[in-house]
Amino acid sequence: MAAMDGATGSPDECAAAEMLDRLAQFARDAAAGAKAWRTAGALVRRIRSVEDLQDLAGIKKAAARLAKIELAQAGTLGADLESFAERQEEERRFRFAQEVVQAFRAAGAEPRPLGDSPPAWQVGRAAVTLDVARGKATVTYARETIAEAPLVPARVVDAWKAALGALEKRAQAPERFHESLLGAYRGWLARAGRAFGDRVDAVDLLPEVAVAMQGDEFRADPRRSSFADYPRAQFAWDIARLLESGLRGAGGMRLEIGPATMGSTARKRRVLWLEVGPGGGQYYASLRFATEPGEKTE
Repeated sequence: MAAMDGATGSPDECAAAEMLDRLAQFARDAAAGAKAWRTAGALVRRIRSVEDLQDLAGIKKAAARLAKIELAQAGTLGADLESFAERQEEERRFRFAQEVVQAFRAAGAEPRPLGDSPPAWQVGRAAVTLDVARGKATVTYARETIAEAPLVPARVVDAWKAALGALEKRAQAPERFHESLLGAYRGWLARAGRAFGDRVDAVDLLPEVAVAMQGDEFRADPRRSSFADYPRAQFAWDIARLLESGLRGAGGMRLEIGPATMGSTARKRRVLWLEVGPGGGQYYASLRFATEPGEKTE
């Protein structure tokens, strides 16, 4: 650099230091800005189609992350995305609810409303709940999820049919199930040193019944690959069908079930929801077998 007035030498140290600080800060701001743009771009690039916009829960998450980026444009877009998701959720809730009800009626089933937020119905022996934000419908029996489907009315109906059909197909004949449950009850009492007729927690017999339901292949060579699933929903289904069949006292041994108390229902995995008849049910905690009059306990 040419010297001014013929003089040569170093710049003023204070001025130089100040300029270096400004340059360093500018470089940091530029880097941070570039990172912010890259982050915002990565979020936006995930939403490329109408199908992506169906995931309202995902859209809301993206909007929240955009709002935290230190870019005015990102904050504005985040706010607009959130407003879009909220409007769409309200509109879809109403539209999908109507379409799902119509689809069930076309299939010969009459949904009975259970609630509006979220939209839910009792359809036959199962409940169907819409999660508009996730774009999913959930089918439950005995308060247990037995199927999920995208929010396409025909697919919701198909999932409902298939899930109930699977429960019916795997169900044991009431008299055979009575024998399996009684055997599980006797075995539990023997190991616990308890007397016949004592009450036990119903869910404690689920593993015993699951083993009793296995086929010859599993009994000959117990392996995971040959084990047939026996979930809580199936257990509740089989008990409810036994109660409805009029065979709860088969062989002179009568099944008695005890309702759950208010306190015990707080521990949902220790109680069982039994639906006896379409759309009716409550939590039960215990069961026992008692001899019918004139019968003897073996």
